[in-house]
Amino acid sequence: MARVKERQAQLASIRKLPISAKLLAVLEGAAADAGVDEVVVYSGGQEKAPSKKRTGSARHDNGNAADVWLSIKGRQLNFDTASDRPTVAAFVTSCVKRGATGIGAAADYMGPTRLHVGFGARATWGAAGKAANAPKWLRDAYAKGAK
Repeated sequence: MARVKERQAQLASIRKLPISAKLLAVLEGAAADAGVDEVVVYSGGQEKAPSKKRTGSARHDNGNAADVWLSIKGRQLNFDTASDRPTVAAFVTSCVKRGATGIGAAADYMGPTRLHVGFGARATWGAAGKAANAPKWLRDAYAKGAK
């Protein structure tokens, strides 16, 4: 059974708050669909502006986004590895089918093992948070889920 393990309270410097129930359901369902054993949330919710306990965009406000890594049998998946990419892509596709609207991933964004999944404006992105830098596999997986 797939599970979401919220570790942001121990791992995040700012985004330590829980993720929303809606996002939790997306992550759990997508993990099960993709055959992922565990989704580890290492950066979760943050307080809304004007709080100083926040960083970056508003996507993480109220637990509506999470930065995660995926694992199978205790091994962290790497989307730059040919054997892992189909599973990560299937996870992304399922997240979008289940309602996620913002997905960020790229080796030069958060590294080849980490993804941003959440709500907000419909978008994919890579390095520097730019849509133009989203890898093709990510854009394709997102488009497949949006159909």
